[in-house]
Amino acid sequence: MQDIVFKLLPNITFTFPEGSLTEKEKCSLHYMLSTSVNSTNYNVDMGYSYRDQYNPYNSLLFPRLNGAIFSGSYGTLSGGPLLSGISASATYKNPSVRDLLYPEEAAKVDVGLDQLIDPLMAVTLSGEIAQSVILYSYPQYKHSVIGPDGNWNGTVCPATYTLTANDSSAATNPELLGAIDGMIIGNYLRNNYQSSSGANPLLLSQVLRTYYGRGFQGNNLMSGCDRRSQISQLLTPMSATAAAFGVLYQAKGGFNSLQQFPDYQSINSAVQLAVQNFTSAYSDYFPCNATLSAQDCQTENDIIVVMDTSASNVGYMDGYQEQKNFIGRLISRINVFPNNSHVGIMTFGGAVREPVPFSRDNSGAYIKCTLQWYNLLGGSNTDIPGTIRTLQDRFRNIKNLQRTGYQAEAPGRAVIFIYQQSNVANIDDVRNAFRDFRYEHPDVTTLAVGSNKDALSNFVKDPNNDVFMQTGEQLSYAIDKVLQRLCKVPSLVEYKECTSGSNEQNYVADQFIYPDASKWIAFNQWSYNKSTDLKIYFQTYYGYVRMCFSRYIHDVDPTTMSNCLETSQSNAVQTYSAGELCKSYGSDCPWLYVNIRGKSKGEQSIDRCAEMACDSPNQIKLSITHTGGRCGACSFFPNKYFILLLLIFHGYVKYI
Repeated sequence: MQDIVFKLLPNITFTFPEGSLTEKEKCSLHYMLSTSVNSTNYNVDMGYSYRDQYNPYNSLLFPRLNGAIFSGSYGTLSGGPLLSGISASATYKNPSVRDLLYPEEAAKVDVGLDQLIDPLMAVTLSGEIAQSVILYSYPQYKHSVIGPDGNWNGTVCPATYTLTANDSSAATNPELLGAIDGMIIGNYLRNNYQSSSGANPLLLSQVLRTYYGRGFQGNNLMSGCDRRSQISQLLTPMSATAAAFGVLYQAKGGFNSLQQFPDYQSINSAVQLAVQNFTSAYSDYFPCNATLSAQDCQTENDIIVVMDTSASNVGYMDGYQEQKNFIGRLISRINVFPNNSHVGIMTFGGAVREPVPFSRDNSGAYIKCTLQWYNLLGGSNTDIPGTIRTLQDRFRNIKNLQRTGYQAEAPGRAVIFIYQQSNVANIDDVRNAFRDFRYEHPDVTTLAVGSNKDALSNFVKDPNNDVFMQTGEQLSYAIDKVLQRLCKVPSLVEYKECTSGSNEQNYVADQFIYPDASKWIAFNQWSYNKSTDLKIYFQTYYGYVRMCFSRYIHDVDPTTMSNCLETSQSNAVQTYSAGELCKSYGSDCPWLYVNIRGKSKGEQSIDRCAEMACDSPNQIKLSITHTGGRCGACSFFPNKYFILLLLIFHGYVKYI
């Protein structure tokens, strides 16, 4: 099979530029491409399917599938056929069976040598089905040519995938699902991202995040949630290639020693029967929950989750396990990635610990798996003030991780307290610690989740909007509301140094927004607090946005605000005249909040973001610059009373 794939994909490369992949990425990629069945039968202990349902086969023994990838609501798939399909999107010539055989191999074939093979179909679904037919379509085999399915050992930190049958075909459900997605993505890229060199202008990460997310937008919306309609359009060419590939595979020596198909017609009949069986059952390969990819907002946040591991809260581990389940599900809904949101986890109870230290390199899977096995050490909940002081230090360090140079954008910052007790010990010390925390970090939003609103109110500034109540013993019921609130935590536009001077237009804050989705940003007033004629410029690329401004409300509602600007094809640059941003506010100068909503690109748009910073080609780039900025070490302006006080003091000193 490997020899055939290399011939079908002649432009495939065997090496990566040095440094392009980290060791973890190399290991992950190796695992993704190493699909194989471990025939040792394992006891399926506490297995769960992707639907979070308990595995009914827990008392039986079955083999494991290596190389399976857990993709949450998009199902379990194999990476080999998925990545092969993406690679095949740059191939446009369909060779014949004869073109791919050596003369001695072609001599074994009676009919079918002139059948054409589409490389995209061959390395994905056509190849998976035809290969399984050639190897397993005999009466001696009691199992189907297609399947079986399987179950994970768990969905919080999935590690092993066990098949639900002892006899496996060459086309297990994960392999079929990976082949389906590889075929759909490859076909879409082939038809929509052609270039003169045949190369795909998109990064692999952009392709995968778009397909398993909001989908490719334009003339045909296409995502992992749209497999059914996409595959129905490809069944005819897929079936034709499957029959031709069956001939090729058998001629290459890929047949079972018990029996060979005598001619092309018998291969074609067996393949078409397998395709029919597949099409009648392929609804099982579409587990996608579309609501997960249709959220109306996007956010990049630096988040620290604080867990109460004190003995009085944990009990018989139930409280602690509930907190871990809550965090695991929450992280599954947040885009935790080096260029997006970042999460760290802190616990208190006897001492402050960090089972998952905050890092820009943490992934959602790493966080969930680390937390899953973190051993509990219970103590008292009297160290909350120490926890808050530790948070104060951590966010000071987080700010130092901010990009340097002329780039200004930074993720929003938030703390989520999980506290399920009815009272807070050392309440005065807690309030004093929070006062110091908010004074140094006014940009950090604090949220609280638990069972007692009075207790939770001590952890937040706005109890009406930032306290989230659990239902009974279940924290998870609050996840949707917490996510909605996190969506409105603004990303920050701030600089490490004063931006005034002749080069101030070099300071740029780039934002990337999806069409029909909202993003909130906030301008740190310190960067402009001495400005008298501040102008902020918003320029869009690959689409257009609507922006609404407020000085008092972080939750800017674009449907009710009148202070708004829009970019368009005729005016891709808009100017917000802020003037004296902090005039008359003194030391209490508020931030400038902006809601940015990406405008729909429409059916005719072909603008695509191919920059490295884009998560997806759908995104709209918004570059923010300014002129007239002035700032100083003090965040207040001297007024007439302050000047009078200075004069009196000066006279007093002179008199002495």
